[in-house]
Amino acid sequence: MDFELRIVVEKVAVSNQEVVQRDTITSYAVQCPTSILELGLRHGEQIALWEKIQDRLLTEQSVSIDHEMHGCPHCGNPLEKNGHKTSAFHAVFSDHTVHIQKHHCSSPDCRWHSPPTITSLFGSNIHPDLATLHCEQGAWYSYREAEKNLETWNGHPRGVNNHMHIKRMTDEVGTVLSEYNQRAPAAAECPAPAQDLIVQVDGGHIPIQEQDQRSFEALAAIVYRPEHLHAVDHHHRQIIEKTVKISRLLSKSQIALA
Repeated sequence: MDFELRIVVEKVAVSNQEVVQRDTITSYAVQCPTSILELGLRHGEQIALWEKIQDRLLTEQSVSIDHEMHGCPHCGNPLEKNGHKTSAFHAVFSDHTVHIQKHHCSSPDCRWHSPPTITSLFGSNIHPDLATLHCEQGAWYSYREAEKNLETWNGHPRGVNNHMHIKRMTDEVGTVLSEYNQRAPAAAECPAPAQDLIVQVDGGHIPIQEQDQRSFEALAAIVYRPEHLHAVDHHHRQIIEKTVKISRLLSKSQIALA
């Protein structure tokens, strides 16, 4: 007897457990594997299965998006439905199109209408988990290497994982972190003034990925208190608390361009 395995999604009423809707996502033939490649699902098949399940969940969630707005925010008159707006949403491993209900004011004197998109409602159409991957990959690798890494994980290229998107996301998060780190700390957070400080500065040349481009020079400085320099043994010492700053040196031509 032949069998197949079906992946089914059911929409169930919580109050009485009635099955309101039942959809078959996909099915797999149950066969004896002839090689290890046929054990379980391949990489691409796993991504495709998760994408279909995610699509089904997003379809149900999109119905309730912006549903709590009943009155016009400008004049207070009741709202009327005005078709749907398609909006892109980028999850960790898949891209989706979400259909969001549009509304407009029922008053002919008021021209207000809702412009619902995932970005306008939530501030971004990229899931935070994917944004985290972009930032982590952009921090550890070159942007093009990060793009290749994400493509390998996904099993196929995605526009949202383009190296320019990764650069933009890394720069945006880096700017926020930079502003946060440069804020003036509260007086209670500041340590007692130091009597002495040790400053060590060194420089070097760092190669870059682009062809026909020279390496750039950078300076690194370490600042610490003398009491934070602890002896490990007779030949080694360790700095237990320090502040490190790195700065790139610009050439005269780069300064002129800036």
